[in-house]
Amino acid sequence: MEEITGVLHVHSTYSFDGKISLEELVEMCRKRGHRFAVLTEHAEGMTHRDMRKLVLECAERSEDGFVLIPGLEVICDGNLHILALGVEEYLYNTEPESLIDEVHELGGLAVLAHPSGRTPITRVAELELDALEIWNARHDGRLAPRMSSIKLIRIIGDCRLPGCCGLDLHEKEKFINLHIKMRVNDINANNILDNIKFGRFKISNGIISVDPYDEPDIICKSFYSSINAFNFSIKLTKIVIKKIKNFILKM
Repeated sequence: MEEITGVLHVHSTYSFDGKISLEELVEMCRKRGHRFAVLTEHAEGMTHRDMRKLVLECAERSEDGFVLIPGLEVICDGNLHILALGVEEYLYNTEPESLIDEVHELGGLAVLAHPSGRTPITRVAELELDALEIWNARHDGRLAPRMSSIKLIRIIGDCRLPGCCGLDLHEKEKFINLHIKMRVNDINANNILDNIKFGRFKISNGIISVDPYDEPDIICKSFYSSINAFNFSIKLTKIVIKKIKNFILKM
């Protein structure tokens, strides 16, 4: 068994807002010692032809012990963002249940991305999800997972859903040290996806390690909550400053 690391929830130039080519992504991952990356290209703006090109290029760039796994991010009804990990066909069904069924039929995993306080708990609890993103680098920062997402997964998952992380990467400059680590006999897409599905991994930012199932202890809860509050205050400050600037410009 070999311990490897990799990243999830990555957007390349196949996404309408992605600014990283697959060649650049592989190079960035390799420099950090990662052995795999799971793509989640935005379905909006893509076509079946684009998806075929993506799958082919992923296969071409999966070599020398590195695996590039194709996938999509679909915005569903109710503004639910669902990641379809490991699918090789284009999907754009905005009805969550039907989309998830299609993902499973294609052998992929369905993951709820960056839930928030507005996420409809009852609605999500009815979905046959494989995992839930408890730590999104773009929305939660690089220091800690979102405590509200951990609480959500405990409510809706009944301890069956693993919590994973995602870079939500679009630009090279935003590539941070947030990854998952796992042990595999052979480095291939099936083994990697199976480990994610069954929670056989750890989330790490190089400083702290988070188990996909465990309930955080009181110290971790306090730390996560403090970081979450800090991140929220930073975002709120940026919004206020932006509004003030816009107001001044209109005067």
